Parts: sequence; C-alpha cells; structure tokens
Amino acid sequence: MSCSGDSIRNDFRGNNKGKDNIIKWYTDPPPRNVRTPRRNIVTHLPGVKSAAKNAKTIIHYWELFFPNECLQEITTCTNICLAKIRDNYQRDKDVLDTDVEEIRALIGLLYIAGMLQNNHINLSDLWANDGFSPDIFRAVMSERRFYLLLRALRFDNIHIRNERKTIDNLAPIRTVFDEFVNRCISFYTPGEYCTIDEMLEGFRGRCKFRQYIANKPNKYGIKIFALVDSRVFYTVNMEIYAGKQPIGPFLQNNSGASVVKLCLICNEAVAVFKDFNLARHFNTKHSKTKYALMDDAEKKINAENLKKTISTQRNVFIKQNTAQKASTLAGYVVAYKIAKNNKPYSEGEFVKDCMVSRKTVTTRIDAIALNLSTQFRQRIANFKYFSVRMDESTDRSDIAQLLIFIRGVDVEFNITEELACLQSLKGKTTGQIIYNEFSEGLQNLNAPISKLCNITTDGAPNMVGKNVGFSGIFRNQNPNHDVVFLHCIIHQDDLCKAAIDITHVLNVVSKLINTIRSRGLVHRQFQEFLIEVDADYSDLLYHTKVRWLSCGYAFERVWNLKEEIQNFLKNKTDKWSDFQIFEDKDWRTDFAFFTDLLEHYNKLNKKLQGKNQFIDETWGCLK
Repeated sequence: MSCSGDSIRNDFRGNNKGKDNIIKWYTDPPPRNVRTPRRNIVTHLPGVKSAAKNAKTIIHYWELFFPNECLQEITTCTNICLAKIRDNYQRDKDVLDTDVEEIRALIGLLYIAGMLQNNHINLSDLWANDGFSPDIFRAVMSERRFYLLLRALRFDNIHIRNERKTIDNLAPIRTVFDEFVNRCISFYTPGEYCTIDEMLEGFRGRCKFRQYIANKPNKYGIKIFALVDSRVFYTVNMEIYAGKQPIGPFLQNNSGASVVKLCLICNEAVAVFKDFNLARHFNTKHSKTKYALMDDAEKKINAENLKKTISTQRNVFIKQNTAQKASTLAGYVVAYKIAKNNKPYSEGEFVKDCMVSRKTVTTRIDAIALNLSTQFRQRIANFKYFSVRMDESTDRSDIAQLLIFIRGVDVEFNITEELACLQSLKGKTTGQIIYNEFSEGLQNLNAPISKLCNITTDGAPNMVGKNVGFSGIFRNQNPNHDVVFLHCIIHQDDLCKAAIDITHVLNVVSKLINTIRSRGLVHRQFQEFLIEVDADYSDLLYHTKVRWLSCGYAFERVWNLKEEIQNFLKNKTDKWSDFQIFEDKDWRTDFAFFTDLLEHYNKLNKKLQGKNQFIDETWGCLK
C-alpha cells in the first residue's frame, strides 16, 4: 500500500512526540507566511549606542560609566567622612581632604592590585622596598594615605544615612549604583539572546543582606541579579538583592509566589515556567484528581475561577496597605498645610475636619522640617563656595533675633539661597555673642568655614567694630582665612538717600499725612472728597521710617493729589494755614525733585532685591 510524500510528512508531524508524550517535534521549520508577533519584532539594532561610539581608549570607556560627576559625588562624601574622623588625629595635615584626582588614583591602584592578582597579599608588601613590590604604589601615594582613603571611602552622606536606611537597606550605595546601572542601560542595545542569572560577589564584611550559598566559589557575599547579552557578555542591567526592605518605595515582595509562578490548584511554586515543568508537576501532583478528567474547556473555566479566588485573597492585604499609605500621605499633607498657614496644632474645627490629632500633627510637622533640613544640609555639602548675610532684628516679645541667610554655588553653578537659621540673642547683643551664635549656626548646618568667602552685614557697631565687633572677632579667630566683609548694598542705597537733606520737605509731607489720616472724621471726609472730584487715588499712604520704600510712595501719592489736597484743606478744614508752604515755588520745586529722586531710589532698590542675582547684575543697576 503506497501513500504520497505529503501524507507521510503530515502523519509524521502529528504523531512524533517526546518521551513525556506532550512535546511535539517537527521536521519542517514553522511557516513564514504569517505575521510576526509584535513582541518579536526588532525595533533597534543591537550594539553600542551613539554616546559610546566616540570612545577610543580604555580610559574613555571607563569614564563613560564613571564620569567626573560620579567621582565628585564620591569625593564629597569621602571628605565628609574625613571631617568626622579628623578629631581622632593630633595633626590636621594627617587627614587632609581628598579630591577627584586622588580618588581616581586610588581606584587605579585597586585595579592594578587586582590585575596583578594581589588581592590576597598584605597591603604592606605592596609598599615594600625589597625590590619585589611594584614601584607604582609608592609613586602614587603613601601607604598610610592609602589606608586612610580606604577607611574613609564613602558613596553617600553619612550624616543622613540613618534616615535614608529607614526606607532602603541599600542606602549607602544607592545613588552611585543606580547611576552606574542607568549608564549601562543607556550605552548599549542588547541583542535577541540575553541571559538572566544571579551571581555572588564575595564579601565577608558586615552587611545585613549578606548571603550564604554553599555551592558558590565564594560562599559568603552579596547576591546580584544581572541581565547579560549572551553574545558579547555585556551587562545590560543589574539589581542587588538587599533582603527584606522596609516599608517605602524600595519595598519588594521576595516571596516565591512573586518570583516564580504558582500552581492554582495546590499553590506550590513551579521552579521554571516551561511546558515540560508544568506538565511534570501536573502529572505528579494532580493526575489522580478531578482536574485530570476535565476537558480543555472545563480546565480553562476552573483556572479562571481559581485565579479570581487568589486575587481576592491578595487584595485584602493590598487594600489595607494602600489605605494605610493614603491615610499617612493625607496626614502629612494636612500637617504641611497647618505649618504653612501658621495655624496652631490644636486649632479646633480645622484639625477636627482633617481628623488628625494634635500629637500626630506635631510629629509630622517635625518630620517634614527634618526632611527639609536634611535636603538643605545635603545642598550645603555640595557647595564650592558660599556667602553669608546677617541681620539682627527684634521680635514682638522684645527678644533680639540673629537672621543668617546663606547663598552658595556648587560645581555646576546651581545657586541656593535660603534662610539658614534663626539664632536668639536673649541677653546682650555684643559682637562676641553674635560671633558665638554665628559659629553655632554654621556648625549645626555642617557648613565648612573654609568655603566661606563673604560675610555681608549692616553698619551697626556690634557688626563692623574692628576690636570688639563681629568682624574684628572673626578676623582674630580665623587669621588664615581671608573673608571679604561687605556692607549690604541695599543699605548703602538707603544711606545715600539719608545723606541728602530732605527734612524741610519730609517734615511737611509727614505732618500733612498725619493731619488727614490720624483724625477719623477728617479722614472720612477726605476720602469722600476724592470720590466726588473723581481723583485717581482714594487715599494717602503712611510713611514709616523702618520701611525703605514708604517714603518714595508717600511723596509720590501726595504729589499726584496736591491739587485735591489743597482744595480740601481750604474748603473743608481750617488747617490750611499750617500748610501754606505748598504755594511756595521754591519748596514745590524741591518737593518735585525729591519725589522723582525717591521714585528712582525705589526702582533701584527693587532691582537690587530678589534671588539668584549676581554681582555683575547688581553693579549694572548701579552704573
């Protein structure tokens, strides 16, 4: 009995199964006249991306993954640690700050030690003079300096590490590691063949997520999951297993159900999600159950029902967690609104409507303040240089307050201007007391005085005195630190205005304003009169000596209403005899001149104020 070749091929393709009687083997490749699934369409050619194509040497490739910004971050964090341990040494020169070039040299020595396979050699042997150790180690830095830098090498700010570790176990290296991984992703497009696996980097130090895996070459270490291009062995992505993370943005579910697939029937994890493993699990565990007798349609329906049951069980915990997070977030928002609007913590209806207790509001406002202070200290640590502006004022309870404003710039020329601190001067306000409060404020902010380049004050004797004033005491206490002391440029503008004799005009204008506005009946009649005559303004403005701009505003308003004021005083009151000088031509000329002059001063004063202004911009306003 004969049969055609096509029928033999079709019969072979339908009955050639594997040993498990499930997997089917085919002699012909899959048909090509069908549409390729969208997930299998290659949209980017694998290989190096544009930013890395221009690199020519090994050092250029290394700088792609560790640019100067990354090394500068490491240098800053290391200097913070050096400053912390400096008190343990008798001489400051033994613990000098490091820089980017020295950090590069340190990393280079570590590379050379690994290349020479000296990882199990005592470090002292690398600096020996016996002729067997490499000369490059002694040429780059001393052995003591190498030990010190290894001890102080940090990748984060140690002052705020404990706060960040409350939400992230990987806080000591999180920033640098994430930047490195992002660069690995951005410089290369992986091919179609990639591998995901774990590796154990040997480490026996103190670490809460250190792993022990007996069948690894290094039994103790830190486990890292890596995605690698199988053809060129390029690491595309990495993730460090940091153990069970605290509640926060880095929390992950490390249970088997979230890493591998679960069997819907017995809720056991299947190690590898492949057809053969699934079939073996079903035949081993459930071949004698009712599910084995079901057809494909019934199995599909039961699978959907089991999935819904598991989802319902999980949603019980997810909803509770979501509600708790939403409630906490709402509490922080309410606390922020209370603090921003200067509301008391126990304000009745406002807090009751928000359903937040006074103690909770206090705690969360403190947490917000701590977070803002931490961010501010972190920006101060990145300053290249900074200047300080100080002013002394008195609050409503007659307690002198020292206001310290700070203005700093980092290596990327980002400017930060903030009210750094408010120090209370409960006793006398001598130059020594001001200097003590100033030093305490900078110390609380971790602002190194070595980066201070300018201090701006007003002209008070306790600030500018050469002997007992703040500036004199600062110079005596810091003789080797050259700080430029300046008088506030806005105060100088005010002093120039005060140098001009305008008293014969100012006294008359002030008396006129007080005559009209200090008497209720006269004031109301004057406002009604301005409405009747359809004047451009509805009232006069007070002049207060403390407010720099009020004099110019008061002069301008009186000048614009001079005709209305003259008619009102003549026809509505009996006070015109006190202000007949208004008809004096010379006095009116001085009045007009000073009005224009003060208007110019006000415009100049406004230009000199504001944030993010440079000295060339303010100088351009004065020219």
